[in-house]
Amino acid sequence: MRTNETFQRPRVGRRYRNPPHWRRDRARSRQCDVACFPLEWPRQSLVKTGRTPAAGSRCLIVNRAPPMLLSRRLLVPALLALASTVHALPPEPRYDVFVPLKPENVSLGFFPFDAAPILTVKSGTTVKIDGGGGARWGDADPATWLKDNKVTATLDDTPAFAETIAALKTGRRAIDPVTKAPSATGGHMLVGPIAIEGAEPGDSLEVRILDVRPRIPYGTVSTMPGRGGIPDLVPRPFSQTVHLDLKRDVAVYEEGVEVPLRPFMGVMATQPPDAEKPLRRSSAPGAFGGNLDLKELTAGSTLYLPVFQSGGLFYTGDSHAAQGDGEVTISAVETANSCVLQFILHKGKTL
Repeated sequence: MRTNETFQRPRVGRRYRNPPHWRRDRARSRQCDVACFPLEWPRQSLVKTGRTPAAGSRCLIVNRAPPMLLSRRLLVPALLALASTVHALPPEPRYDVFVPLKPENVSLGFFPFDAAPILTVKSGTTVKIDGGGGARWGDADPATWLKDNKVTATLDDTPAFAETIAALKTGRRAIDPVTKAPSATGGHMLVGPIAIEGAEPGDSLEVRILDVRPRIPYGTVSTMPGRGGIPDLVPRPFSQTVHLDLKRDVAVYEEGVEVPLRPFMGVMATQPPDAEKPLRRSSAPGAFGGNLDLKELTAGSTLYLPVFQSGGLFYTGDSHAAQGDGEVTISAVETANSCVLQFILHKGKTL
């Protein structure tokens, strides 16, 4: 990867708080992972590496806190204590501005080039964004689907359901450049664009992920024959409702099968460059970010994105409750999240 200018970071002992200098090795920057992909790679080819990426790659840096270290003498008691503790969600961090899930804030499956910003903020502003998802009922009655799948939440007591239904019904849809007709298919439910004052092409946007939490008490996993990492081993379409136990911080796939909750937003992006016009769908990632499906982008991580358009124009969506190393089935535990993000503009810092 070539950059016009590198991020310099101050020394604090032998660790560093900001992104690493590109030439520093992994041993001296254990708090950083780098997710990089050549521009011609498909969406499932993201690679997490600690080495300097090859020329022609675009990189998104993920800062993570170092793991907690325990001595062997303390490890077993600590694990037993954790296993017996009922976990509650931490308090939601403070934020400056709230973006609700409304049809006028939503684009379905694409990054529109003609959409006006739904919000403009200064660098340093913290924003809470409500996302949508979980509408696996298709053309069926939502209330009946929820009951049949043993979801205790209802349309009356969970606002995210009604907001998701409204966004799917009247959110922005892509216009086919040939037929000029609105797309009949949906796609990722993207909230945005959010503009950052002073952002111009050649700058970089730092997105600090302060909090991500589910808005609904379930997610779904699905696939069909011929897709994903095991296309020949799936004989028929498959869908599983996964209940989220927020008190124990686990997703219950079925009795006896649980995975830790690690909610994150699958799509985070700035507005694509003009070269992507006239229509840029959200299915594949690009130099601007997009459908990264990077499970490390949980609360406490930091994502850096290049700016290609005035204002930066940030989007997020594709809520996940948990995911493995990639979407092997072409889905994670798909749900509806809210997230709290802080936007920091870096003038003249080119990724």
